Amino acid sequence: MLFASAFVLCPCTHAADLTWTGFVGSAWDDTSGFPAFQTNWLPFGIAGTGDNVFFTQDAARTSIGINGSRTVSSVTIEGLEDYSFNNVRGGGILSIQTGNLTATGGGDHSLSIPIDLPVDATWDIGYGTRVTTGGINTSTSATPTFTKNGIGEVVFTGLSNHSETIINQGRLQVAGDFGLGVPGADLTLGGGATLSVGNGDYGSGRNLTLLSHQATIEVRGSSSVTRWLAPIDGAGGIHKTGPGILSLFSINTNTGLSTVSEGSLYLLRAIGGDLRVEGGQLRFLYSNLTPGDTDLTFTSGSVWMEDTTQRFNTLKTVSNDFLRLFNATLHAETLEPVFGTFNVNAASASGVNLSTNQVLGTLAQTTGTFSPGDGIGSATIQGDYLLTAGTLTLALAGTTPGTTHDQLIVQNTLDISNASSTLKLQFSNGFTPQLGDSFDIIQYNARTGTFANVQGASLGSNKVMALTYDDTAGVIAATAAYLGDANLDGQV
Repeated sequence: MLFASAFVLCPCTHAADLTWTGFVGSAWDDTSGFPAFQTNWLPFGIAGTGDNVFFTQDAARTSIGINGSRTVSSVTIEGLEDYSFNNVRGGGILSIQTGNLTATGGGDHSLSIPIDLPVDATWDIGYGTRVTTGGINTSTSATPTFTKNGIGEVVFTGLSNHSETIINQGRLQVAGDFGLGVPGADLTLGGGATLSVGNGDYGSGRNLTLLSHQATIEVRGSSSVTRWLAPIDGAGGIHKTGPGILSLFSINTNTGLSTVSEGSLYLLRAIGGDLRVEGGQLRFLYSNLTPGDTDLTFTSGSVWMEDTTQRFNTLKTVSNDFLRLFNATLHAETLEPVFGTFNVNAASASGVNLSTNQVLGTLAQTTGTFSPGDGIGSATIQGDYLLTAGTLTLALAGTTPGTTHDQLIVQNTLDISNASSTLKLQFSNGFTPQLGDSFDIIQYNARTGTFANVQGASLGSNKVMALTYDDTAGVIAATAAYLGDANLDGQV
C-alpha cells in the first residue's frame, strides 16, 4: 500500500516529464486502472502544473478528453498518429505555462478546446504536421506574442486575443483577421512563410513586416477579399496565391520582389520592391503607385492599368497580349519584350500614352500615342517600329536632338506605310521655331512609307514644319508655307 500511495502522490508534488499512454481510457484524469495507481500516464499519475507532457504514436488511444481545465508547462506531440483533444464536460481550458507547443512526425492534430497562453508562446510544427485549434486566448492582462516556427501548419478556426503574430516558417491558416490576435497588433512574416486567410470579406489594420525574400499571402475562395489597410515594410515581398483578391491600401516601403501567381493583387497605393506576374491579375487602381525604379516582369496572367499613371525602370513581357492599358499613362525606362515584339493594340489598349528610353526589340503600335524618353529625350528601338495606327508624339523646345527636342532612333526598319500613321508635333516651354531651324527627329536603318498625317505642323505667319526623308533619317524644318504643299515637305 505504501508503494502504491507513493506513485499516486508523485505527480501532485513534483514537476515531471509525463507521456500519455491511453492504456486505461480516453480521459486525462482516468484512475480506473489496475493496480490502483495505474493511469493514462507514465510515470503513473495525472499530468498537471509544471509538467511537460508528451503524446507519441505508441499510445493506445489518441482521442483525449481533458475533463475540465488543465495546466501544464509544455506540450509535445510526436509521430504519425492523429491526436484530438476535447472536453466532454465543457467549460474547461488547456493552459500552457511556457506557451510552447511542439508537433512533429506528420500527424493531423485537433485541439477542440480553448488554449490559454499566459506568456509569449512559440509553436514549432514540423514537416507534414498540422495543429488545428479554435484560437489563442490569454487569461492575463498582458497579451503575449505568438510565434510560429517549423515548416508545418497551424490552423486557427476562431478568435484569438494574443498580440503580435510572428510566422517565421511554415503556414498559419486563419478564418479571418480576427484569428491574428487583438485588432491592430503587428504581423511579421519570414521568408517562405505563408499566411492563409479564409473565405469572406475582411479588412486588416495590422502593420505587416516582411523579413526577407517572399512570404505567401493566400486568399482562399474566388469571391473572397482581404483589404490590407496598414503599411507593409521590411526587406521581403509578397507572393500572392489563392483565387481571392488582396488589396493593398497603404503606402508600402518593403523592398523585396512581389509575385502574383493566382487570384488578384490590387494596388491602391505604392508598393515597394519589384513586381512579377506569372498568373492571376495585377491591377493598378490609382496613379503613381510605382516610384520609377521598379521592375515589372509579366510572364502570364494579366496586368491592368486603367485611369492611372505608372512609371517603371524595366517592363519585361513574355507576352503582352494581356497587358490591359485603358486611359493609362505608362513610362518605362526600358521595354523588354522577351519574344521580340511589344504590342500596343486596340484589343488590349485604349487611350494609352506610352513612353520609354529604349525598346529591346520591336515596337508594334496600332493605337494610342508613343513618345521617346521621359519628358523631352530620346528613345532607341533595337528592332523595328511598326506604326500601323496611332500616333508618334514628339516634343520640341529647341534644336538639340535628345536634349531640347525628342528624337527616335530605330535600329532596323521604320514602317509608317499605313494610311493611319500619324506624327504629332508639340511645342514646349513657349518655343517657336524660326525659319531655317531644323530638327533631326527620326533616325532609322531602313524605312517603309511616309507619315500619312502630320499634326501641329502649321506655325502661323506663313510658316510650316516641313518633313523630309532620306535613307537614314527624317528631318523636319521650319520653312515658308507654300500653297498646295499637302504633305508638308516644303515643296508644291
